[in-house]
Amino acid sequence: MDVSRLGSGGIEKGAVVMRGTVNNTYALKRLQRENEELKKSLESEKERCGLVRGLLASVDWRKSEGVIDVVEDVYKVMDELQQEVKGISGEVARIQEENKALKEANKILKEVNRSLKEQLHEKNRLEAVLRDYEEKMFLLTKGQAWEKGISQDVLNRYMVSAEILCYAIEGNSVKDIIRKLSQGGGISVTTRRVNSVLSVKEDKDLLRVKAVFHQFPDAFRKHGISEEEMLEWFSKERIKKLQLVSKSEMEKRIGREALDSMKPDPYVTGEFFDVRELADSEEKM
Repeated sequence: MDVSRLGSGGIEKGAVVMRGTVNNTYALKRLQRENEELKKSLESEKERCGLVRGLLASVDWRKSEGVIDVVEDVYKVMDELQQEVKGISGEVARIQEENKALKEANKILKEVNRSLKEQLHEKNRLEAVLRDYEEKMFLLTKGQAWEKGISQDVLNRYMVSAEILCYAIEGNSVKDIIRKLSQGGGISVTTRRVNSVLSVKEDKDLLRVKAVFHQFPDAFRKHGISEEEMLEWFSKERIKKLQLVSKSEMEKRIGREALDSMKPDPYVTGEFFDVRELADSEEKM
């Protein structure tokens, strides 16, 4: 399966489905208002019928005068009532047809939503598999003997990167890292270099940090840092730098149904979402 074909198309389908759901909800509310108006109209006609009955009951049928006028008025009112009843019956039939169509549309939307969720889950699974293979390929091509294929200067640069990561995981600031490298080993680095090593915003950063950890395990072991601690540091830094939002908080903002069309950040521990993706979805809607 081509993972790329499931990307933006799936999100756009999610936006279309959400728009359809909103439109159907609006239509249902409109039909409910019309039903209420029809109920009020029927109540009004009942009152008019009651008035007619009262009018007929008040007539002294033993007297001829005024009876003809009353009967004519009654027939006139009855004709008006019949016309209005016909109109109401037509409206009722129309509303019933629209309700039927809306039920069918909602049924289709539910099926589309279910299919879309399955596609999104499959897309996320395949992307995870792809990332895993990319990482394995990276580590295989730069495995145990990779140092032999590069210069000592490049090797030293990677070793310094490992030290920078260790100091950062221990909680040191950029300024403290620069000072400790200088005092401990006479290593001079710039603020820009340290920030580059500690970058967590790019998707490739996790793979880079993992590669440094696996290629220089002794540096991390010297500082007493495990792989789990390294990954926890990366996750916290990425959540903070990208201002990722937890699943519970995102659900409060947009609701569970809309949240199903979004995918969590795959490079952090737990389910956290990028609010920029939410902004992109709203623009498409």
